[in-house]
Amino acid sequence: MKYYKQIHIAAFLFLLIGCNQHPQKIERINMIPKVITNELYISKNCKLIKTNDFFYISDIKETDGFIKIYNPDGSFNTSIGKIGNGPEEFTTPYITPYKDEGILVWNQWGRYNSAISQNTKEGMLLNPITTCFINENVASLQTDFEGNFIIYNPTKKEGIITLYSKDGKEIASAGKLPYPQDISNRQECFSGNIMYNPYNKKLVLALNTLPYTAVYQIKDNNITLLNEQEIGDAEYHISDNNMNIPNPGKDCLVGFCLTKDYIVSILNDPDYKGTDRSQTSPKRHTVGVYDYNLNLIKIANLNMPRINLASQGNDNSFYSIVLNPEYSIVKAEL
Repeated sequence: MKYYKQIHIAAFLFLLIGCNQHPQKIERINMIPKVITNELYISKNCKLIKTNDFFYISDIKETDGFIKIYNPDGSFNTSIGKIGNGPEEFTTPYITPYKDEGILVWNQWGRYNSAISQNTKEGMLLNPITTCFINENVASLQTDFEGNFIIYNPTKKEGIITLYSKDGKEIASAGKLPYPQDISNRQECFSGNIMYNPYNKKLVLALNTLPYTAVYQIKDNNITLLNEQEIGDAEYHISDNNMNIPNPGKDCLVGFCLTKDYIVSILNDPDYKGTDRSQTSPKRHTVGVYDYNLNLIKIANLNMPRINLASQGNDNSFYSIVLNPEYSIVKAEL
């Protein structure tokens, strides 16, 4: 009888604690970002990167000089990189920070052309990497301060995050997805992006189709899973060994960057009640601010349509390409 009484007391205390816990309140903040430059001549489908020395904008609709480089004060520096099928040209380039001094340009599909930017007396150059440093399926790629490569491979059942040395030797791997392992369309269903902050050593993986997000720590050549969560409702069903997702992309973490303490993501304003669905709609003025436990803690209004986001990672500022009313780079402080 005493045993059952203890169970009843424990159950009551658990229920009492649960009833007194309140969902974390999401703070609404209004921001007036600082304009860095308002003289960008780019298309909408571009990527922004901030390093110590420059802003890099990749705009693959520009066949000659698809990477535009701006100085920290917003003034234009130069353009580099060519789109094409020839030597030292790229068909589907992906750019990411390299160490703390430049960017890595990687051909995402087809031949693994790759190059590293370098600032010389002759100007900014792209120095080719002649070796194919990765010999597996790569959905997303990042680098650390040592020049090691971090990749996400959605086709693997385990070890989906892998750390490689500069010469292509595997250092460590970890991680698996909490979904059926034997589906035949893993690459399609589990496509996603990783982002690494070399200052706090945290890496975030977010799927493109299902609202799954994971936070890892990569430190001292070890990969450790810190947290994983579905930040929305994951809707799918399995048929004939295929995963079918009725609303791919729903509630997913998209267009995100990593600051010292926060994950900042493109997030349409959930409180917007208007009917404007244009690219300049007020619902597209907001970003979501998450902590590294994957809690949405703030919704920040930039008061202008944001296109994409970037951060350097050593503080809590982030940058965005916005319409103001032309394409501009702005800086916001959290």
